[in-house]
Amino acid sequence: MENEGQQTKKQVILGWAPPANVYMPSPAMSVLKAYLQNFGYNVCIEYWNLYLRKLQNEFMWSDGTLADEGAEHLLLYYNYLAIKHKDTCAYNRLKVLLKAIKPQYINMSPNFWDEHMHQYAQKFEDLLNEIIDKYDFDNILYFGLEVNLYQWVCSSIIAEKIKEKNPSAIIVVGGIGTKEAAIAYLQNFAQFDIAMWGEGEIPLLHLTEKISEDKTDELSSIGNIAYRVNGEILTSRIPNMEFADLSSKALRPDYSDFFDKMDCYGVPKQYALLSFENSRSCHWKKCHFCYLNMGYKFRKKDIAVTLDEIADSVKKYGIYRIQFLDNDLIDNDFARFDAFLDGLMEIREQYPRLSIDLGEIISHGVNARIVKKMALAGFNHVQIGYESPSDNLLRKIDKKNTFSSNLLFIKFAYKYRIHVNGANVLRGLIEETEDDIIESIDNLHFLRFFYAENFFKHNISQLAVIKSSPYYNKIKDELPYRWAENPMAMLLPRNYLQDETKIILLEHLKLSQNLLWDKFIEIEHYYKSQHYSYLFVVYDDKAVYKEYCNGTLINELEFDTHSTEWNVLQKANEEVISLVELAKECHIEEKSLIPIIDGLFAERLIFHNRDYSEIVSVVDISTSK
Repeated sequence: MENEGQQTKKQVILGWAPPANVYMPSPAMSVLKAYLQNFGYNVCIEYWNLYLRKLQNEFMWSDGTLADEGAEHLLLYYNYLAIKHKDTCAYNRLKVLLKAIKPQYINMSPNFWDEHMHQYAQKFEDLLNEIIDKYDFDNILYFGLEVNLYQWVCSSIIAEKIKEKNPSAIIVVGGIGTKEAAIAYLQNFAQFDIAMWGEGEIPLLHLTEKISEDKTDELSSIGNIAYRVNGEILTSRIPNMEFADLSSKALRPDYSDFFDKMDCYGVPKQYALLSFENSRSCHWKKCHFCYLNMGYKFRKKDIAVTLDEIADSVKKYGIYRIQFLDNDLIDNDFARFDAFLDGLMEIREQYPRLSIDLGEIISHGVNARIVKKMALAGFNHVQIGYESPSDNLLRKIDKKNTFSSNLLFIKFAYKYRIHVNGANVLRGLIEETEDDIIESIDNLHFLRFFYAENFFKHNISQLAVIKSSPYYNKIKDELPYRWAENPMAMLLPRNYLQDETKIILLEHLKLSQNLLWDKFIEIEHYYKSQHYSYLFVVYDDKAVYKEYCNGTLINELEFDTHSTEWNVLQKANEEVISLVELAKECHIEEKSLIPIIDGLFAERLIFHNRDYSEIVSVVDISTSK
């Protein structure tokens, strides 16, 4: 299929909008650009998040130290929409948010806030006009915009302005999970002509071919698109069954547009971050709350290809901070992951500054050796799909990881200084009971040593549901009175989205939470404010365990190093082990071993699940002196 001939004259312009991270090139658009260029098309990426960054920060009086992504960074665009649509309610809510950002300005002139808001709405429109007026529309094939993760707010404004300048311009949007959502975007936004759901490479190639050949009457033959014909929204006759080979050179991301623009828009090179994909989608796909992989097929990339991409990009761009986009870098293949770590270590020998600032794994099956090797390979931050400190709740929502596997990873991540990001505690899960919250509170004590130096903490979050969520059918009848739209949606003009499409496009959050979660937060605050530590002193055939809180001795135990207790602490130290395995290792009957495990559990030195199929030591006895 590859086209090595002349590139077409007309250009495809892809767009990456706020609130996307300004410190990294677009992972999706960089791959799509490379893929289309491989077939002879002329493609560029417009980094709207860079173009608008300065104005966005000025509007919120930010000095640039705030995070440059997130829904709160859409205020400039909400403000523009509120004024354009003359929505007083949205406008007044925005004014309150601005006052909360800079309450010291409340003493200014009563007109200060209105002048500020109208001034920046006009500045935003002027900047859009300035950029779009430079386009040679006769030589543009189509515009491609992203709508995922709230980019649709700014993308809808950009698209409307493009249509204002050139009504015949074709605007394609992607980053959509389902057919229903694709239709909903077209229903809400007349400025969007075509909406694609699921994976983009091959459908976008076919779409580009049809548009370039002026065969837009044949769009129904392309998988996973919604489009307009005479005002009617139609969809593909067939689902997309073609998925690009991740190992193909055609999918090697092209980051050039970002680095060509980065310096001009005040992004320091030392903060730049490159993204890589070692697999796509999720091999597990059983978690009850998750809807993030809709429309994507699970498959892996050849690790040699990923490693070559990393080495080549580091050399080409001089960027040493990288992250991985995978849902699980291990992908249920520990031999492959081990080889991948070897490859990363080789790259680090050549580029010692290489730092892996984010990678996600499922902790199930991970042992101490793997965590240590991850540290040697350059991992500084890892996400483990945590969701809850309640082992029972993790089981009920079909998470693959468990509290035991998470605990072991956190223990050795602490030892090797790998920060655990996104230890989210999801409140309001449908399966949640008070017993699960109480278990979560009790299990905080097993994590007591890892709060030191603010190394570990939970992020308390709320369950979010949209129509494509597996939970939707269970909660749809209670939506009107127990769930609310994402609060940021209140800043939109009243009729900007049709009511019946809001559950399709907007996350809905539960209005109330069990009050025990407040106690969870209070009790965890105690742990975060204390400094727990421990020490093992081994001499002759004795091991003395001393535990301290803020330097004060609070527990002291003595073990015979030939005892079963000590043997259990050793066997459960570097991996999660079962009662059956432990009994064999310790040469003792299971029924005799259970009281010993229970004794160590009572001292909070061992964690075990309800059926003793997972046992792990809380303390690291390899630190013995």
